[in-house]
Amino acid sequence: MMRRLLAAAVMTALCAPALAQSGLRQVPLGFCALSSMSAATGLATCSGGIPAGTSYAVICAYTQGVVWRDDGTAPTGTPGTGGQGLAASQCMPYNGTFTAIQFIQQTSGALLGVSFYR
Repeated sequence: MMRRLLAAAVMTALCAPALAQSGLRQVPLGFCALSSMSAATGLATCSGGIPAGTSYAVICAYTQGVVWRDDGTAPTGTPGTGGQGLAASQCMPYNGTFTAIQFIQQTSGALLGVSFYR
């Protein structure tokens, strides 16, 4: 019994760093709200830019849907042919190239919220 408890304690200690590295524990770095996306808009336009050390973000479309691309091509307002769609009231995780991703509103009045993490 004592060996099992000791083995469980050792495994827990060895796995803790792996859990932190796997992304289960995110450290918040900041928040950005983007509006006026009638033209392709990147995260660099956030007040303060993209926080240093960002490796993960949660991006939410609040009021209207948006279209996004992160391949270096500006999106258009049409999901599918103009890029990937993110519907109103939906969020998506993102861990790609933060300087390349751009958004455009599908309909006037879109508001995007971005939480940055490392």
